Amino acid sequence: MNSQPDWRPDQQKTSSPAEILRSLRGLAAVAIVVLFGAIVAANLGDDQDNSSTDRQQTRYQQSVDTRNKLHTDATLSDPSTYEEISKRDFEVILKDLRAQDGRRIVLYGSIWHFDGAVGLDRFLAHVGTSTSSIGNTESAHLVGDPAMLKPFVKGDDVKMFVVVDGEYSYTSKADVEITVPQFQIGIIEFAE
Repeated sequence: MNSQPDWRPDQQKTSSPAEILRSLRGLAAVAIVVLFGAIVAANLGDDQDNSSTDRQQTRYQQSVDTRNKLHTDATLSDPSTYEEISKRDFEVILKDLRAQDGRRIVLYGSIWHFDGAVGLDRFLAHVGTSTSSIGNTESAHLVGDPAMLKPFVKGDDVKMFVVVDGEYSYTSKADVEITVPQFQIGIIEFAE
């Protein structure tokens, strides 16, 4: 027995139907608020995914437009209009691609992704200024005329006369957005 004076066991409290109805209304309101919050959060996530996709499609179209505009320039196929640059010069270009937009340079590289999924007018390559491909580790997105790129495949070492064209973002297989420098190809040939 309990030694405390005046102790009584708890009595069961019974609720009236009106009190039960009020409790259920409160629970329903909380459930609606939680459901609405989940829907809003899901839509925000979709908007961010769509926004990323929209940006990629816009940048893709801009690169095609730039390529088409450049290919009307007769000097694009003249190697003397491009400059050989040092590794340091290349780092300066990479530091601020927008400031270097339109600059014509010579790059060497190794194609590491070139298939129908990427497109017949573009590929990804490790590029740099070394003629031996040693140290050419900067990943880059390169865009060119599909007819000009037709002989090239993944694994080819190339010499490219390119125009600096900002940056390009894409989503990797691991669902990570990656941004790399983008170059428009004026001339491409197999590296010696």
